[in-house]
Amino acid sequence: MSSDCDQNTMMAHAAPSEGHHRLNPFVGKWNARVKFFMAPGEPPSESTGTMENEWILGGRYLEQRYRSEMMGQPFEGRGLMGFCNGRQCYEGNWADTWGTGMMISRGSVDPSGRVFTMLGEVFSPGAGGPIPCRAVATIHDQNRNSYDMYFPGPDGRELHMMSIEYTRA
Repeated sequence: MSSDCDQNTMMAHAAPSEGHHRLNPFVGKWNARVKFFMAPGEPPSESTGTMENEWILGGRYLEQRYRSEMMGQPFEGRGLMGFCNGRQCYEGNWADTWGTGMMISRGSVDPSGRVFTMLGEVFSPGAGGPIPCRAVATIHDQNRNSYDMYFPGPDGRELHMMSIEYTRA
């Protein structure tokens, strides 16, 4: 931290902003319908789950808690989503029981305030290292939102790998 930052500047930077408030529609308890697209042209693997999102740390971060069963195994995930006032962007991380690394991402919201696009990377055991990913969260209305993930395919072109439809519980 730089010594030229006064307390008022620091407090203004640390306060929840409009960027944070745009995440309010995601708060609550949700039922999830998940589709995993394992390979192009093949039918997706489907599952259901629950997501609970709540503000923590004085409204600075949206904590996400997900539970389901996927491919016959219990699945659990945790995430944090927030808005960095300094960088003027959304930041997120995600960790779950399918791996030991975290997905770290940054992104923005479109002018409508309803479509959040995050770019990041995850460790891929198949690739033997990190691979880029793109996630799009869309607010459809007060009781519905969706989340779509995209990864590079074998030819390098982006493939839609996962789709989650959330309905308010």
